[in-house]
Amino acid sequence: MPLPALPIASTLALTTLIGSLAACSAQRHTSPHPNRTNQAPLAHHASPEHYTLLHEDDRIRVIDFVIKPGFRDQWHRHPHEAFYILKGGTLFIEPQVGDPIELTVKPGDVVSHKAWTHRVSNIGNTTVHAVIFETKED
Repeated sequence: MPLPALPIASTLALTTLIGSLAACSAQRHTSPHPNRTNQAPLAHHASPEHYTLLHEDDRIRVIDFVIKPGFRDQWHRHPHEAFYILKGGTLFIEPQVGDPIELTVKPGDVVSHKAWTHRVSNIGNTTVHAVIFETKED
């Protein structure tokens, strides 16, 4: 499914986001337990039914994420990531390290996180759709 056209303000925000992430890729982002984090597969390998790789180069990876109500993905990892919400809802995120997070997002929200391993459940009643931008690992 093609991504919807974005308004100019959103396009500018995404351009800034991509630039920021590309700058961050030169820095090493580590999790509290890098050995455990690096054991989990990347999201688009762990749950291809929810994550579709849209673009990849030597510095950044862009992934389309869609999760329907009542679904949960598999344990996976992301290097430093930011995601742009196209269609909102309520997610329950279980990090490998730390407390679970209930997160309600709306279209246009941008969320950023350092490298981590987690799994995501859609506990709302709408399909959540986002584009994830993540730095490539060193």
